[in-house]
Amino acid sequence: MVLAYIGPGAGLGAVGALAALLGAGLLIAVGFVWYPARRLWRGWKARRAARQSAADAPAQSVDYV
Repeated sequence: MVLAYIGPGAGLGAVGALAALLGAGLLIAVGFVWYPARRLWRGWKARRAARQSAADAPAQSVDYV
């Protein structure tokens, strides 16, 4: 077993580096979920708006003369 003294500066640096790695991993995971979900949501809203505007548009009459 190896025992070594890590001073306060190195200890806080190691804790900070670990926190930064965990935070970066969390942001990557959120990004992989958030951006595709946002694109799906925007596409769903656009299709819904197109359907709504098509339903609200007056029917066009066709004259076969």
